[in-house]
Amino acid sequence: MDQLQLDFGWRTALLGLIAVQITALAIALVTVSTRRTANRLLAGALLVIAGLLVPYAIGFAGAYDLWRSLTFAPFAIPLTLGPLLYAYAHALQAGRLPHRMAWHMALPLAQFLYFGACFLLPLDIKWTWYTGAHREVAAPVLDVLAMASLGAYAWAIGRVLRDYRRRLADARSDDDLFSARWLGRVRAAIVLGLLVEVGFWLWSALTGGIDYFQQAGLYFALGALGLYLGVSGWRHAGLPETFVPEDAPVTDEPVRVAPAHATSLPHGCGPQSRRRWRPSPARRARARPSPAHLQGRTSRGGRR
Repeated sequence: MDQLQLDFGWRTALLGLIAVQITALAIALVTVSTRRTANRLLAGALLVIAGLLVPYAIGFAGAYDLWRSLTFAPFAIPLTLGPLLYAYAHALQAGRLPHRMAWHMALPLAQFLYFGACFLLPLDIKWTWYTGAHREVAAPVLDVLAMASLGAYAWAIGRVLRDYRRRLADARSDDDLFSARWLGRVRAAIVLGLLVEVGFWLWSALTGGIDYFQQAGLYFALGALGLYLGVSGWRHAGLPETFVPEDAPVTDEPVRVAPAHATSLPHGCGPQSRRRWRPSPARRARARPSPAHLQGRTSRGGRR
């Protein structure tokens, strides 16, 4: 019986090289000093794409046949890609994370915990679960959830980008520089890739399953999409913040509100009044010197 060994063919080399390049772009984005929130979200999305490529890169080399304990290793968490790309588009528009970001990450976290728990199982139990309930029930459910997630977030990204470009046209004369049209092309590629993935899923469902080699084209396309996303995002990473964040920062200092009578204060005593203050006629009459005072001043001036 021949001993199993790793076989580093062209598929492993190409996918591995793409994954390394995407990871390098993610690291470069983290180091950029502007648009920190958006760039770090994009870096996270790139790492997710690189993780999706890893099982196929090592799978083509025969790593899973040689080390069955790698089964369920949580390299690929596809449910994370949609929320991170949506959060990136939202950060470009608003300068911050979306509201309830924790809820967006709930399903990805559940998927990661599921793979992590299965990965820690003893090898015999793990293999029984993988070839049984996981392959028959859990895997199809996770595939459907991943496709539904990508479709829903692709639609949400389109809505965010439309609002972003509308605000740009109203606020800036150089709106074409900040318009993130490349992200719109990535969104179109995601939709196209989703349709291809649905086709592969239907093919697998109708034929009783397809192997790694039959899915190679899908993951090469995913790698190309990741490279385009990373290079384009890195090229635009140094642009300044497009808008001031929608929500003002929360501080511990109380908000000072001007009193209601501030507008009636004399000039210079109230921040809301710009009118020149003039005394009323009665006040002017009281301030005017009387004839007796004038006479006294004259007589005293005469005695001097």
